[in-house]
Amino acid sequence: MNVPIPAQPHQADRQHTGFPHHVLVAVDGSRESVAAAALAAELAAGSGGNVTVLAVIVLPASTLDVFDGSSVAEALAATVRDMTDDAVEVCRRAGIEATVRHRRLGFGGIGREIAAAAADGGCDLIAVGHRRRLGSIALRVVTEAGCPVAVVPAREEVAREP
Repeated sequence: MNVPIPAQPHQADRQHTGFPHHVLVAVDGSRESVAAAALAAELAAGSGGNVTVLAVIVLPASTLDVFDGSSVAEALAATVRDMTDDAVEVCRRAGIEATVRHRRLGFGGIGREIAAAAADGGCDLIAVGHRRRLGSIALRVVTEAGCPVAVVPAREEVAREP
């Protein structure tokens, strides 16, 4: 049976061509999430692709009742910048333009929200960092995601491996 091979891979097929084209990296400002951003940039550079840097902010609805809208918006913008600046800089140094996105949650479910953002954005790969053992957020992303997930370990863990 002869099956025609398309000249351009479809979005869903890109992860099978070597390097992902659109990588979502979830960050929280930690060095592990910056390491995940470095991996995301390296992989995206291999395909001429791009990176979306995602910060998920847990902000209960009751917070909105305490502050006026502009105070919350300013605080949210500052928090997102604090969480994403280093990751964006790592991408920039690798020659990759990064798009910053954020999502606000009223309560937990960060891992599920990361997986949903990747699906909504048509991402080929999600990169996340973790500090010690496979954390609950990274584990949730792995179980919820509809695309491959690269989990970047803490540096101490890498150093301990034989």
